Amino acid sequence: MDQPKPLFEYTNYITSIENDFYDGIKDWLYDEGYYELEYAVKCSLIVIFLRTGKNLRHLNLDETIRNQLIFENLYENTNITSINFYLTYSIFKSKAIDVLEKIRCKNSPLETLDLRYNKFDQVKELADALCKNNTLKYLYLYDNNFGPDVGKAFAKTLDKNTTLLSLDLSDNNLGSDGEKALANALYKNTTLTLLYIRRSSLGSEEGKVFANALCKNTVLTSLDLVVIILIQKKEKH
Repeated sequence: MDQPKPLFEYTNYITSIENDFYDGIKDWLYDEGYYELEYAVKCSLIVIFLRTGKNLRHLNLDETIRNQLIFENLYENTNITSINFYLTYSIFKSKAIDVLEKIRCKNSPLETLDLRYNKFDQVKELADALCKNNTLKYLYLYDNNFGPDVGKAFAKTLDKNTTLLSLDLSDNNLGSDGEKALANALYKNTTLTLLYIRRSSLGSEEGKVFANALCKNTVLTSLDLVVIILIQKKEKH
C-alpha cells in the first residue's frame, strides 16, 4: 500500500539536531506506556533526518551513534559539518569514537568536532589522523583527563596539520612535558589561531617556552591560560 506523501519536504528545513529534539515524542510515549520504544523511535528519526535532510549541518549525538543504521547514514552523509558528541555510558565510548574516526577518514566535510567531557582512550589515534586531515578546523577536547602524552601527540599534529584553526585541550593534565611540546609546536605551525589549555600547572620554565614561541609565531591570536596555576620553582642556594 502506497504511503501518502507529505505536503512539503519538512526535513529539508532542518539544519540542526539537538539532544532534546524528540522530547515531546518521548513524553507522549511515556504517557501512553510505550517507554520501551523510546530508543527505537529516536534512532528512526535521526536516520530519516540524515537520509533526507539536505540542509542538515549540525548533529548532537549520544549513545544512539552505536546504532548501525545511524552509522551507515552518517557515513554516507555529505552535508554534516559539525558534530557534538557526548556519552554518558563508558561501554559505548570505544565503538562511538571508532565510528567518528571512520567518518573523518572518509574525507567528509566535517569542520567542527566537539568531544568534551567524554574521557575516551583513542585520542592518540585521533591526533595521528589529524596530521593528514584537510577539513577539520575546530576541535574541542576539554576535560577528558588525557595526560602528558596527549600534549606531545597534538604537538606532532600541529607540526603537520594545515587546516586546524582552534584546539581546546583545557583541563587535561598535560603536565610539563605536554605543555612544552605544545609550545614548541607553535614555532612551526602556521594556521592555528586559538589554543586553549586552561587549568594546567604551568611553571616558570614552561612559561618561558611559551613566551619564546609567541615571539616567533605570527598567526596565533588567542592563547587561553585562564585559571592556570603558576608554579614558581625555588632556586637552590
